[in-house]
Amino acid sequence: MKRFIEIEGIDRTGKDTILAYINKLTNYKYLIRVRGWLSQQTYSDLYNRDYEYINYQPIVFFLDVEEEDWEIRCALTNEQDMDYEANRNAFYKRLEELNDYVVFNTSFMTPYQIANVIVERLERYEEDNII
Repeated sequence: MKRFIEIEGIDRTGKDTILAYINKLTNYKYLIRVRGWLSQQTYSDLYNRDYEYINYQPIVFFLDVEEEDWEIRCALTNEQDMDYEANRNAFYKRLEELNDYVVFNTSFMTPYQIANVIVERLERYEEDNII
């Protein structure tokens, strides 16, 4: 059985940008989605939503960001006000339930650097028949 690959993180961490870099670097070799199990569970917790998700173990690449950097990104994109700490903590709480994840801080690495590390990891997973 092949594993789902997901890019997760709070808003404005660069999920779509990282996905675009990975797709460009690999010529769309991998089926990767932005937001999946982790987001569904986290937002169910944060907003008291009744949501049942099929239990599976995705490979998650989680994008984190420093608060000051995040505030600037939100201001530049007119993002709605939300609680940085509450969102970040809720994601990390659910992240602990996963077996396979890697965390990147997008305040300290470029999208290109992160995408290259993810591609290297995916190639190792492929060699080991994990994906």
